[in-house]
Amino acid sequence: LYDKVLMTVSISLLFLGLIMVTSASIVVSEREFNQPFYFLIRQMTFMFIGFLLSNWLIRIEMEHIRKCSSYFLFFSIFLLILVLIPG
Repeated sequence: LYDKVLMTVSISLLFLGLIMVTSASIVVSEREFNQPFYFLIRQMTFMFIGFLLSNWLIRIEMEHIRKCSSYFLFFSIFLLILVLIPG
């Protein structure tokens, strides 16, 4: 069901990102929030939410995704246009 190499690379990048976020923000989070690992906890929370969503999405049948693909395309274009709007 899963590509082992792709999963290994993805998980490695996730943990490398966690290390980078922690090392880059430990001083700032200590100063701003009086908690040195504030951004690490926040990043891990969003990583866990993303993991749950990816487990849910991987169980959707490909035929259903193909039927909805044009809606996904137009929604993505709409979001790209929203990025260009200032404010």
